[in-house]
Amino acid sequence: MLGWWLLVGSLVVEVAEANARAALLAALSKNADFSAGTWLSMWTPPYLAVLTGLGLLTFARITRAGTSMREELEGVV
Repeated sequence: MLGWWLLVGSLVVEVAEANARAALLAALSKNADFSAGTWLSMWTPPYLAVLTGLGLLTFARITRAGTSMREELEGVV
């Protein structure tokens, strides 16, 4: 659950922050407009947060597989 929270949450926060920066720039500047190009130039993907979230999801999957293998082994022995 923590991996999904970090993965989705970091992307949502970064999109909202880029949107707010582009809107602020459009409001304070006379020659900049609020468009998709301005928004994309303000957006920087949160690589570290995304990789950490994917790592947590991978670790959870490995742990879940190990737990099921352990339970199967206890049932056999």
